Amino acid sequence: DLLSDWRVFWRDVFGIEADFSSLRIPEKKKGFDRLLVIAQGMMPQQLFDKCQELFPCWKWTGQSLDEVIDSSQAERSANEAAYAVWVRERVEADEELKNLSAEDVKKKIIPTITMEERVVYGLKHFKETGKHLDVRNITLCAGSRYRVGGVPGVCWSDGGLHVYCCGPRPAYPSVRARAVVS
Repeated sequence: DLLSDWRVFWRDVFGIEADFSSLRIPEKKKGFDRLLVIAQGMMPQQLFDKCQELFPCWKWTGQSLDEVIDSSQAERSANEAAYAVWVRERVEADEELKNLSAEDVKKKIIPTITMEERVVYGLKHFKETGKHLDVRNITLCAGSRYRVGGVPGVCWSDGGLHVYCCGPRPAYPSVRARAVVS
C-alpha cells in the first residue's frame, strides 16, 4: 500500500501522523512510477531544515525559503491539504526536458515538479537507498517561483544538497525540469 508507506515516512522522518483518507491520487500515466505524497502544511524551509539534519546543505539565500518562494505562483501547494503527484522514477532530472527553460515548459503546458516535491523526493530516495538525486544535473523546479522571479534549482554537489536560484529563461542541457502527473 503506497499510502501506508508514505504515512510511515512522514511519521518516522517528520514526526507527523498524516491523514491521507481524503487524498486524491492522480491517475497513473505510463512511465510515471514514483508516487510523491506531500503532507499538509509542508513548507520549503521546513523541508530544507530536515535535509540539514541528515546531510550538508547550502542555499543561495540567507533568508528563509518560505519568505523567498512565492507559493501563490506554485503549480501545487500543501497549504490547505495533502496532495499526491506521480514522477518518473529516476536519479537524474528528465532527459526529455533538457534544454528547456522554465518559461519553455510553461508555454508547452508541461506540469513540472515544485521545490517542495523535489526535496521530499530527495529525502524519500535518501531514506530508501542512502543515495541522492541529481548528482550530475540540476532539477529545475519549474512548478515553483521565487518572489524575485527566479526558479528553484536543486542538486547534489560537493557532498551536499544545493538549492539555487535559476533564471526562468535560460536553457541548459544540465538544468532540467521533472514532469509530473497531478
